[in-house]
Amino acid sequence: MISLRIFFSFVIIFASLCGSQTKSLDGDFPKNIIKTPVKEQWLKIFPFLDYIAKQSKCYVSEDLQKTQSAIQEDNQGRLTRIESQQTELQENLKFLLERLKNSIPEDFGERLVRMEDRQTSLQEILKNIPSDIEERLSRMEDRQKSLGAQLEARLVVELQAIRKTIPENFEERLAKMEVQQISLQDALKKIPGDFGERMDRLEEHENDMQKDLQTRMDTQKAALEDALSTNFTRVVRPKFEQIGSRLFYIESKRIYNWNDAVSTCRELGGYIASVKDKEELDAIAEKLGKKRYWLGINDRASKGNYINEASGKKSEVLNWRNGEPNHGLDGENCVEIVGGVMNDEPCSNELRLICQSDNEV
Repeated sequence: MISLRIFFSFVIIFASLCGSQTKSLDGDFPKNIIKTPVKEQWLKIFPFLDYIAKQSKCYVSEDLQKTQSAIQEDNQGRLTRIESQQTELQENLKFLLERLKNSIPEDFGERLVRMEDRQTSLQEILKNIPSDIEERLSRMEDRQKSLGAQLEARLVVELQAIRKTIPENFEERLAKMEVQQISLQDALKKIPGDFGERMDRLEEHENDMQKDLQTRMDTQKAALEDALSTNFTRVVRPKFEQIGSRLFYIESKRIYNWNDAVSTCRELGGYIASVKDKEELDAIAEKLGKKRYWLGINDRASKGNYINEASGKKSEVLNWRNGEPNHGLDGENCVEIVGGVMNDEPCSNELRLICQSDNEV
């Protein structure tokens, strides 16, 4: 294969031959060459040079075509690999997006909005924190101390008034209340001072606690008074007995007209009896048998309007015998009980009596 190097080698050789002519016309070279002009020599060698050039150009073109083909094949291979890598990247990206989509909750947008709303609300709350919170806390502590002093003074007064009738565990219960009060005061001192809303809730809780303490005190006082009343009744009214939820005295030997029965019950420290409910009526009837007893029920003030003598209230329990009340006789304005049923009788009649210890009914 003739290359460009061979072509240029021939050119250089030919140029050297022509140049040697200038050194000596009588040298060792053939005379036909020496005598031939340089131009003619170039003309003779041109066909040969042209052939060399064509051959060189042909081989260069083939080399260029091969090189270009190799480059194209390499580029095509690299392009195929790039496309494959791009397809793989797209598949990986699609897989990652699918996993990301599956990992995000469906209500992610709503939750994000709620979080933003909460953050905004928190910022608003922080802006609205009162600047005088220390002063308000100080006032709350003063109010707590004042409340404790008032409760202590009130307890002292109550204890002095009913000291003899205080239950055995009252001191223990009072001590627990004082401990709870101190604990509450300590807890109030530890309340964070950076939330006005919480402080308002504490103030409201304080008011509720005061009302609750007042209610408890009233309840305990009522219970103590009730216990005192029961003990007093047992001591002062030894003839009275427990029937149902109340105390009654049944006089089964002597008889009285209705007015004398009222006076006798008052002398015994009670009131002529009335009936609170059906259960109490049945319990009393079991004690009476078939004997006749006066009740405190009467319509002396207004015919047909039966009231209880002890309380002055309208009677709610009237268990009349068939056909009663009939006001058949003059002055039948007082009520008797016989065998658990009621009948109107003249108030001047003399019957046995029943007294009750209270005037609630």
